[in-house]
Amino acid sequence: MGSTCGRRNRRVADKSGAHASGSALRQVTSLHTLGPEGTNCALAARRWFEGQGRDGEVVLYRTLEDAARGALATVGGALLAAAAYPELNTLIYSHLDRLFVADSMVMATHRMVLARRPGTGRPVNVASHPAPVALLDDGMTVTLAPSNSQAAIDCASGLADACITTDAAMELHGLELVRDFRPVAMAFTVHVRTADAAPLPARPSVAVTHYDHGQIRHV
Repeated sequence: MGSTCGRRNRRVADKSGAHASGSALRQVTSLHTLGPEGTNCALAARRWFEGQGRDGEVVLYRTLEDAARGALATVGGALLAAAAYPELNTLIYSHLDRLFVADSMVMATHRMVLARRPGTGRPVNVASHPAPVALLDDGMTVTLAPSNSQAAIDCASGLADACITTDAAMELHGLELVRDFRPVAMAFTVHVRTADAAPLPARPSVAVTHYDHGQIRHV
């Protein structure tokens, strides 16, 4: 404790941004996210509307980058993304002036599974979205797919021996279970259009607190 007494920390509270986020969230009528059917993002989008206590349209795309463009082109549209997406930082910063994170939620995903076509032997080549590739065993090679559901489609069509996918996509495409990794607690972010926010959250007012030698000073 003594070694950190001289450390000076800063906490920033975004006041106008919170007001803008609440206003913009009420304008959301459609969530644009990763498909095809059976993805965790599709499940999260429907759960988000349930949590808001209202109906809304869920629009599915091949990639989250396509979903971002779809959201931007739609009045009342918002992007829903998974925090585990490896390129989420690029997605955020490439649309910094047009989309901003207005909400987030944590929920259990579908069961994540290793699945194969019926009658297939021990899988060697596995189709997978980039996010869950760490679930693969040593000795397995990966064929990347743009979503967990597309990985199931690729496996079912013979492009890979097996896939890392969701139990929903596994059942949808007639695959059989090899290993069950169970649901994963996952964060999902909702990115709304800056054009739908009022006031704009670009220059939030801030409250800064300095912690200096055990004394608290508000600025």
